[in-house]
Amino acid sequence: MRSGYKRALRIISIPIYVFVIGELTLRVLSSFVLFFDMEMIDYATKVLSDSPVPNVTHQQTPDTNVHIMGVDLVLNSLGHRSVELSPTKPANEYRVQFIGSSITLGWGVNVEDGFAEVTTSLLNAGTAGGGATNFVAINAGTADYNTAYNVRSFIFHAPKTDPDLVVIQYHLNDARPDPVGGANPILRYSVFAAFVFQKVASLQFLAGRTLSETYSDVYQDNQPSWLETQSELQDLVQFVKSNNIKVVGILIPELHDLSPNSPFIPIYDAVENRLEEIGIPLINPFPELADAFGSNISAAMVATGDPHPSVLAHNVIAQKLVRFLSAKPGYLPEN
Repeated sequence: MRSGYKRALRIISIPIYVFVIGELTLRVLSSFVLFFDMEMIDYATKVLSDSPVPNVTHQQTPDTNVHIMGVDLVLNSLGHRSVELSPTKPANEYRVQFIGSSITLGWGVNVEDGFAEVTTSLLNAGTAGGGATNFVAINAGTADYNTAYNVRSFIFHAPKTDPDLVVIQYHLNDARPDPVGGANPILRYSVFAAFVFQKVASLQFLAGRTLSETYSDVYQDNQPSWLETQSELQDLVQFVKSNNIKVVGILIPELHDLSPNSPFIPIYDAVENRLEEIGIPLINPFPELADAFGSNISAAMVATGDPHPSVLAHNVIAQKLVRFLSAKPGYLPEN
């Protein structure tokens, strides 16, 4: 009887021991280097809260001011990484709302170095609008948002942000099903649990395939999450048309593969063609990023092992976007 009790105790204690050691190890490592999983846990616990948007689990808590991933993350009263907007838009103000994931948010870079702020800074420094227009960036990027969450949140908040143009960031991962686990308190407060959850989810997503093979499957015509993504994008187009808002998409390539023969290129082309059919021009900065970082892809990433864009990559993305907006009639105010 006693031996059985001891055996049961050992069985129970092993996973507890592994959990404690894993948690302590990851937290100690994170005190010396910027550790993506630990920083995301910090972000989830300090920044995220339940969303008022129907069918969206989380939002960035308004008026938050924290230090995450080595930079200050300051949010306004709408939970956006932007200046506070005037309730009544000034006559000379042209608002550009950027919606997307942590890439749009500017993960690991200062707010002025993210492509959202760089884009409006370049527009303000140029001749768009005859120099009399004040271009304002509304950075609504939120970590762990897919396209569906971006569209639902944008439509919900648009009456308050009153944008003239919406730029939707698109990454191949954005056609995934709606995020799960964001509200789980264990995943929010345990870096080890979150680390294991992410690795298991990644393995399930890949299922023994390469990433390019996985995305090829995701973008098959009859794939449910891709069909849902297209439906949400169609809702976005319908909304902006009815509210006199312009829309454009910006593709963010897989930064770990900027080679000329990247297997992702045909997928980028297919996504670009489909979004064009829906009514959203999709700007693809892959050629410019490949020229700038093809021989040194680590320079395109914000940190080792973290494929979010670096300051330099954000600048390349913004310049491509500005060139498109400046060259295409109808997107910017006339001189």
